[in-house]
Amino acid sequence: MSSFLLRFAVSITLVAALLFSSTLPAAAQDTPQTLTGWLNVLHGDPERGSDSTPRYAVLLQSDSGSITAELLLNPETARQFTGQKVQVQAIPSISASSIGLTNTPIYSVQAVEPLEAQIEAQGTSGAQAWILILCRFPDVSTDLNNPGSYAPLLSSEYPGLDHYWRTISYNNINLQGSTITNRWYTLPRPRSAYLPGGNANLMLLAQDCATAANADIYYPSYIGLSFMFNAGLDCCAWGGGTTLTLDGSTRSYRAIWLPPWAQNYNIMAHEMGHGFGFPHSTGPFDNPPSDLSIYVSQWDVMSASSGTCAVYTSNMCIPPATIAYHLDLNNWIPANRKTSVVPGENRSITLERTQSPTTGNSLLYARVPIGGSNTHFYTVEVRDQIGYDLNIPPYYTGIPLKSVVIHEVDTVNHTGNGGPAYVVDDDPVDFYDRPNGEGARWLVGETFNDLTNDISISVSGAGATTFTVSIHNGSTPTQIPNAPSNFRITHITPDSLTLEWDDNAFNETAYRLYKWQGSTFTLYQILPTNTTLYTDSNLFCGYYQFYKVTAFNSAAPLGQQESPIQDDASWVTGVTGPCATNSGAPIQNIVNQPFTLTWTTVSWAALYHVQIAYDSAFTQTLVEVTIPAPYLQYIVEGISPGNYYWRVQGVNSSGVTGGWSVTETLFIMS
Repeated sequence: MSSFLLRFAVSITLVAALLFSSTLPAAAQDTPQTLTGWLNVLHGDPERGSDSTPRYAVLLQSDSGSITAELLLNPETARQFTGQKVQVQAIPSISASSIGLTNTPIYSVQAVEPLEAQIEAQGTSGAQAWILILCRFPDVSTDLNNPGSYAPLLSSEYPGLDHYWRTISYNNINLQGSTITNRWYTLPRPRSAYLPGGNANLMLLAQDCATAANADIYYPSYIGLSFMFNAGLDCCAWGGGTTLTLDGSTRSYRAIWLPPWAQNYNIMAHEMGHGFGFPHSTGPFDNPPSDLSIYVSQWDVMSASSGTCAVYTSNMCIPPATIAYHLDLNNWIPANRKTSVVPGENRSITLERTQSPTTGNSLLYARVPIGGSNTHFYTVEVRDQIGYDLNIPPYYTGIPLKSVVIHEVDTVNHTGNGGPAYVVDDDPVDFYDRPNGEGARWLVGETFNDLTNDISISVSGAGATTFTVSIHNGSTPTQIPNAPSNFRITHITPDSLTLEWDDNAFNETAYRLYKWQGSTFTLYQILPTNTTLYTDSNLFCGYYQFYKVTAFNSAAPLGQQESPIQDDASWVTGVTGPCATNSGAPIQNIVNQPFTLTWTTVSWAALYHVQIAYDSAFTQTLVEVTIPAPYLQYIVEGISPGNYYWRVQGVNSSGVTGGWSVTETLFIMS
């Protein structure tokens, strides 16, 4: 075949490749695919009183903002990676879309890693400028609000949202630089075009609304986009993030989509909270609610966003603050103002109210791990009806206003859309008001007992803005170590794969790495306590490798020493890069044209992807060609003399790519 045909071989029918041996485990028969894009999370919150259910989705978006995949991913992991460009290893799923997407593939994610550092705009400190973009449907005739009427929503004066976020975050963030468009922009399509099947196409709405206003907005000045519409969307108001390319910059923005009923203080604060990465909370923990019943906790803007709504202005409810667990998610509570009471400890601590504390060094938050777990614990905080907590329960006389509030938090095992934090109450009679009733307000002389885990939290004294709390954590450390999570491959070379995972165990004596060895997973390496990284070296170029990892406690009873190994979701797959060679090249790869680049065969490859670039990071690519297997060469000619870099990777018949080869230099003399 001529070099011309080789260089343009993408038009040639691809050769099918046998990817796996029939002896691989059943889970390995569904080949993991490598997907890249921007990961964003969406929360859909129905109007109160409707019969709709909350929505939640994790999406992968392209640079243009289109949705390329819906991901089935643990909410905590999704929260950690939201707003970032990522690479995921995932298997196709037959699950239905949680937000009504059609013709969008759904994948179950096995591993995720960032491709780029988190963008500055997604930080959780400093100025967080939002712009409210007013967009109208061309076929909906409604009276449009004067743009100036929205100004109070962003005000730095109480109860504006700039003032709100400054106050509840202890001045860690503000909305400085936020503004509103000075007119309504007409969308280019009728409302029905944005509601296929009755489900809002949020990304199309965002793209069209942002584009309509583009002449008047310089988008890189903002981190948040609030799309305000003159008619209802689907079930919900929406909060989370989206990726857009605007004014020459591709990035993920915090984003909210607000129909008319949601354009008020408390709903906007709730959706902005999703933009800042907060999940829902709810309660009670011993009878978790579902569907619309999750919006019941008046302790949290991320649950019942209006609280008791006893205090309001301009017919808008003043939102309560959020719970201490959420404040800590974004590191708004300083290290010296929080504590953890671990198994085996008995401590008496003084906690001050989380809102409007009177000192700068008192404790605001206590965490009580259950069995020493990093993912399952109680939180203890003090709430008082002051500042933005005027609408916490109860707003009537005869009951002390200040109280201790306890939540049970499980970041891994919670289900549904209620989030990981549930109010703890002790009032089985007051069923309908349990998250907000007397049983959820812990006062002096009252004790919460978790007999199963030998944990007690007693309120033993009170000050003007504080409570003294005695905490006993006698819980027996979990005998079976917590399984590692987020098992992933973070670096690939032709002869090595770097594996990483999150350490969730507190009592492991080792980590055990298993590797697929022909017919089964066998123990491959025993690694020290707290290990979270291992590089498997001296591998063959261009071959699949399968791994599992477990936490191990040698002191535990037999049968309870090792975290589960049979969970198919725990394994990861990696493909080493092909071996690149410069057959017959002079020393230091100084060559004249034409010159043939060659590489070794990859057994499963249906084609090879070759890149030649000006720089070793391949940000300035000169040549990108696809060569069908079994050909293992590319002829370089017609390139200006100079110094270049090249590499090659294998691609199977399903489009799954392996790792890149070692980068080779190429100095062309003529």
